[in-house]
Amino acid sequence: MKSFYSLVIFTVLSFGLSIGARDLRHPVSQKIQPRAIASIETKLSETKPGAEAQDATLDESCGPYEIMNETFEASWPTSLWNVVDLSNDGYDRKWDDDNYRPHSGNLAAWPARGGVNGRDPIATNNDYFNNMNTRMIYGPFDLSDAFQADISFWMWRQMESCCDYLVLEVSGDNGTFQEVGRWTGNAGWEQQSISLNAYIGDSTVWVAWRFYSDRRNVFDGPWVDDIMLRKYVAGTVTVSGTLSYIDRYTNTVGAPFTTVKLYDQDIGGYDDPYGITHTIDSGFFQFSDIWNYDEDASGLDLYVIFEADYNDTDVARRRVVNLSDDLYQWTSSVQDNVPDGDVVFDYVIQTYDPAKRAMWIFQDLRRAWEHVFNNTNPPVDPGSVTAKWELYATCYPWGLCSSYFNGGVGGPYIFISDEQVISSDTVVHETGHHYMWNMTGWWWWDDPGCWQHDIFTQEDVWCAWSEGWADFFPLFTNEDECYDKGIGPCTGAPDIDTFDLEAHGIGDGKPEGDLVEGRVAGSLFDLIDSASDGYDSANFSFDPISRVVFEPPETIWFYGFWERWMASGYNAHHAVRAIYQNTIDFDSPPSFTPEITEVFTLEGVPTRIDLHAHSDDEESELDELAYSIPYVSTWECGIALDVMHNYLVNIDPHPGWTGYCDATAVVSDSIKTASDDFRVYVLPVDMQAYLTLVYK
Repeated sequence: MKSFYSLVIFTVLSFGLSIGARDLRHPVSQKIQPRAIASIETKLSETKPGAEAQDATLDESCGPYEIMNETFEASWPTSLWNVVDLSNDGYDRKWDDDNYRPHSGNLAAWPARGGVNGRDPIATNNDYFNNMNTRMIYGPFDLSDAFQADISFWMWRQMESCCDYLVLEVSGDNGTFQEVGRWTGNAGWEQQSISLNAYIGDSTVWVAWRFYSDRRNVFDGPWVDDIMLRKYVAGTVTVSGTLSYIDRYTNTVGAPFTTVKLYDQDIGGYDDPYGITHTIDSGFFQFSDIWNYDEDASGLDLYVIFEADYNDTDVARRRVVNLSDDLYQWTSSVQDNVPDGDVVFDYVIQTYDPAKRAMWIFQDLRRAWEHVFNNTNPPVDPGSVTAKWELYATCYPWGLCSSYFNGGVGGPYIFISDEQVISSDTVVHETGHHYMWNMTGWWWWDDPGCWQHDIFTQEDVWCAWSEGWADFFPLFTNEDECYDKGIGPCTGAPDIDTFDLEAHGIGDGKPEGDLVEGRVAGSLFDLIDSASDGYDSANFSFDPISRVVFEPPETIWFYGFWERWMASGYNAHHAVRAIYQNTIDFDSPPSFTPEITEVFTLEGVPTRIDLHAHSDDEESELDELAYSIPYVSTWECGIALDVMHNYLVNIDPHPGWTGYCDATAVVSDSIKTASDDFRVYVLPVDMQAYLTLVYK
């Protein structure tokens, strides 16, 4: 509240924050474009081992884990292999193994060897056929637990370079295959290595070697041998912890709804981000499981960063920055080479931490936001707030040496003076200005008379409304009746350090009326507090206040608030009493309309007057009015209010008495009254035929 020296300026600033979801198993995205990678040197024995090794035992390290090691030395194809002729030309020619040209051992795969119409290659007849289209398929295999995967094989090739080729394909459904590598022309034995990282996370994957030839020119073709399919697996790490801070009262409390970022430290390079989460109410946080694999070492080198930046909703970003607009952050120590399992980062922002006050402000902003959001129906989202604060900074900029809200150049933001950061009410006060500006585009600023203001200084109606609303907002948010310039609640010198607005009212000797911000704040507080004192009998929720304050068009003075309250149909009787308790008189007096004037009755015949039929009040319903008969000229008239129904006047003349009497009826809305003098005529019975009884 700028210690009641609020100065405000004017402009617009929009915020945006994009925090996308990531695959937290590895710091890169799960799906990448297939691409060839550098050849992997694989040592093979002089005499090849048995055909293929499946479900091999996982090494203690991250891998590689051999899914398949095919040498074609045993019976082939086995159960996970399948060969298909796709040519549809009436011939059956498929892949099979043969001893004509192995890379090592005795056998290798050739695309024209199998099928009914296949060929056994010999030196004088070793060419593939025209019009071939045949696949050699392996699968399915599981990459759901992998963080890397690759396949390597040796290939000898002699193909028509324009038109015949061998492709390596991958499929996730054994129906639609995606090409990941293609070869043609001539080359001796070479090892080819292809990354399968695009398919990590999939539980069913197939690979296929498809050979295609056109209708002319045949050669020796491609030969494939020593296929190795590998995946790299690792244990998982679950990172969790609790963020706490030392609050203004030196209590250690959880820091809710704070952004937490997880990183793996890379020596000499950029650290890898592994995920973003946030703390919950208690300050606890937990990331999704990640693979415990680090190219730099045997395990990840993890740390977390806590940021005073959080999106309460898609349109409400809350953050605290220094005067250079740098976000306040707290970084944990690094846990090197973490083991599999749970990794815990418990962090406390200590008393000696110079940035601890940024967390005070950050939590003040959250409390303000959730008090609005949780106490309105449907919920009202008051929008974003950026708070600027820096240790020892009491002026920013241009010699403005107090806390304030700026909706102008460089804004919107609130500046919190380091001298005033001990006061949560000050932080929330400035936030109240920000919210009013967010919702309506209005707050009062271009008024030098408002730059030096205090709770009980007399200002103008615009300043008193703007500052009175902002004085009230921390009372609502922090749930106490005092506006505290210090630590609070309700501590320090009365009416200097702390202002108990519940204790102030009519006759307290302070300036009165809607030109005084403290009276406006007290009125708003009495509308929502449950305590009845003096005229205050209101007990509304915050919701109707928010509808009047936050819904356009903007309200620019307190009487405008009252007019909109009345027009919205909210109860006005209790509201005007609460406002009156705070020395602001918006009450219209009741009236007798139409007046009673004269009543005629007969001797011994009782009658009654319904005062509701003669009453009117702008703020009160009829049953909220009170009545009295303070004067009756003659007791024999028998005029009295009904015991059960205060609004009924019973007229029961004394037996045998005739004549007239005068009486006075009074109606009260509890603040103001109106009276009506009327005369009652009691006539003899024998005048009945001539009596015209008229009363309303």
